[in-house]
Amino acid sequence: MDSVMFRRSRSLLLIAGIFVPLATGESSAQVIRWSDKTYGPDGPWQAISVNLGTPSQSIDLLPGGVWTANILGKSVCDDEDDCLASNAGLFDTSASTSYKQVNDSGVISDTTFARQAGALPMLDGSAHTGLDRLSIPIDGSDSETIDNLELLVIESAHQSLANGSKYIPEVGTLALGSPDSNQSLSNTNLTGQYLSSALYSQGKIPSNSFSLHIGSAALKIPGSLVFGGYDESRALEPIITQPSSNGTFPLSLVDLSIVVSEGYSPFSFNGTKSGLLFNKDTAAASDEVLPVNIDPSVPYIYLPSSTCDILASYLPIIYEPSLRLYLWNTTSPLYKPITTSPSFLSFNLSTSTGDSANIQVPFSLLTLNLTGPLSNTSEPTPYFPCQPSTLPSFSTPVWTLGRAFLQAAFFGVNWSANSSSSDKTSSDSNINTQAPFFLAQAPGPSIPTQKIISFTPSTSSLSAPDNPPTFYSTWSSHLLPLTSPISPSLFSTTSSSESQSHKSTTPLSKTALILISVGAFILLVIILLACIWTWKRRINMQNQAIREEIEQEEMLEMEIENRDEEGGTKGRGAGILFQADHLVQLAITIPSEMHLVETGFRDSLKKTGG
Repeated sequence: MDSVMFRRSRSLLLIAGIFVPLATGESSAQVIRWSDKTYGPDGPWQAISVNLGTPSQSIDLLPGGVWTANILGKSVCDDEDDCLASNAGLFDTSASTSYKQVNDSGVISDTTFARQAGALPMLDGSAHTGLDRLSIPIDGSDSETIDNLELLVIESAHQSLANGSKYIPEVGTLALGSPDSNQSLSNTNLTGQYLSSALYSQGKIPSNSFSLHIGSAALKIPGSLVFGGYDESRALEPIITQPSSNGTFPLSLVDLSIVVSEGYSPFSFNGTKSGLLFNKDTAAASDEVLPVNIDPSVPYIYLPSSTCDILASYLPIIYEPSLRLYLWNTTSPLYKPITTSPSFLSFNLSTSTGDSANIQVPFSLLTLNLTGPLSNTSEPTPYFPCQPSTLPSFSTPVWTLGRAFLQAAFFGVNWSANSSSSDKTSSDSNINTQAPFFLAQAPGPSIPTQKIISFTPSTSSLSAPDNPPTFYSTWSSHLLPLTSPISPSLFSTTSSSESQSHKSTTPLSKTALILISVGAFILLVIILLACIWTWKRRINMQNQAIREEIEQEEMLEMEIENRDEEGGTKGRGAGILFQADHLVQLAITIPSEMHLVETGFRDSLKKTGG
């Protein structure tokens, strides 16, 4: 990892050991109010509106990550005329009287902090750590306020694409909490707070916990973020529980399947096609499972290249190497049947104890949109969010299921319910590193009535609601079964057209389009000039030939007149012969019509007996 400053070193942190809530008996879970705006350029994603600083500055952030919130500072747009990051709000530290800068600015370079502190992926630039007041809106009331929330303030930033082009990130991330109560920052007298643990220590929620369902802005599935509990209507069966690992949420991905729950299949098979995770070329498997991490701070589903390619062999998608993403071929006759019917990508996930769950994500949710600067078209470009990934050298073997997956999955953690220790006053800095987290199938657009349930400090598992709806029924109003079979010829045509999946089909960049236009114009000018020159040259040659012909005729007439004057009648006969001889010579170099003139003269001579 190339980061100079911001990779978290646990040995440098002095963890506050005593973590006792003020009033757990009277507190209840808090439901967070979402922003009415959405953000890209790879969404649309729903965001949370918060107020930062004193006086407060309104900023929208994507929920996800642990420990440190990642805030885009005002200076990230200094060199940009049309800066999309300003739409979500930029933090001006100089305008906040409560802001405390912890360290000097440092370089961040070609790295991702997603597994470490929930930061923006593949970021280059500079940033520093600071503390400030945060107010977060509560549904049904005003807001809750936390002083000295730990922030990573990003002063300059670019995200990098595979082709080397860079762009400014559009929105920051709101870290949702931490297994730690707070941290005393070394070499300062300052103590940084984290979101869920600060609310718990203030007695505002019954446990250091949160739950999240990202939902879908495009399909109008509202997001759900609850601190200190969860919305039971967002957690359908099956529900699995797994120990977290120091702020990460590991599971084993056993298999991927394509499932058609009802109606005719838009694929070349009926029902279910399993075994799509590995093939003979896959070297990523560990005991025939793939280790994955749940992380809402990153947008895509990050899987081995071979796995994404297997999925591409069944879907009308084409790989775009400059984006390292697959674009939907919207002209394919299979595109609409797949994305509008009850067809799902099923993730078979298992825990360390052997419990398993199939989390099904409809392909309608896996049809996200790229906008500028990731798309050069005026309309959004639909893409399939499987990003072929290799593991960085500093990480343990783990791939990531990000926001795209969590559109259809419920996710929560209770850091108060530590499975390794029940002593909440222990000074062990690893006290909550094995806290349980929960994963379940989330509903579709037809969400049942909200029912908020609190996590107590001892909650270590979740039970399904009474008489829950089936997952498929929550999608029945949106995904319509196919009532007639797909023609087999469409499968072969689509398979052939999509077989070269690694060829680019993305619209050309603006620079390339400009260069092509200029080149075409120059070529057109050259062709036009060449045509004009050729036409003028031909006219000049024709004019020259006419002039030479006239001159020869004039010379001929002069010679005839001279001979007539000198030779009299005899001269006139000789002149006639001389004229005929010259006409013969002239016919050699003048067009063939002149040959007829010469022939006519000879015929006339014969008639006169000459």
